[in-house]
Amino acid sequence: MKRAAALAAMVLLSSCTVCACGSSAAAPPSQAATSLPRQAATPVARPSAVVPAGWQSVTASRARVVIAVPGNWTMLDASDFDTSSPTFLANARRMHQSPAQVRRELTQFDFVAASPDHDGLVECSLTSLTALPTYVVLQAAYVKLSLAMNAFAHVTTPLGPAVVTHSTGGNGRHVNAIYVSVPRGIVDIAVAARTAARADALTNSVLRSLRLAR
Repeated sequence: MKRAAALAAMVLLSSCTVCACGSSAAAPPSQAATSLPRQAATPVARPSAVVPAGWQSVTASRARVVIAVPGNWTMLDASDFDTSSPTFLANARRMHQSPAQVRRELTQFDFVAASPDHDGLVECSLTSLTALPTYVVLQAAYVKLSLAMNAFAHVTTPLGPAVVTHSTGGNGRHVNAIYVSVPRGIVDIAVAARTAARADALTNSVLRSLRLAR
């Protein structure tokens, strides 16, 4: 599980660090076409939550949201993170944080789920944001981390409006970050994979599965 944990630390670079940013009302510029779902020009009804066949539902304890992940994926905990690995230490430097600070950030995840082949990852955390982040806010956060935000989209989920971004991590992993509003705040769900196609496919299934925990 150490390889998956190293991937989790990498994904942190592309998603959770933006939680420290403020808000902005600036509108996003035109975005290149991507395979991420886009919100219709006119309001659409919220779709019903659907769990794909063979997937499992996981409840994020802090955010109180239920998210589906593939059924054969494994849940990681803090003991799985090798904080002395070169990858972890490099990520900490890139984030301009100490290893101890990054370790504390990682423990704030509601859950981290990893695929058996260490290719896929889904993380969920409750952020400090008070509203869905705008393009300008997210772009500034990625630039600060020397990362490129390759796509930005507004989507409609079973929980209502959400924002989805795509970026490429330092080790080439494709990361989609989902930001959606729930009664407890703004939830950040990061989905990562080696290819953009797999990351987008996972993201679409995760988006369709979202619902509030009872």
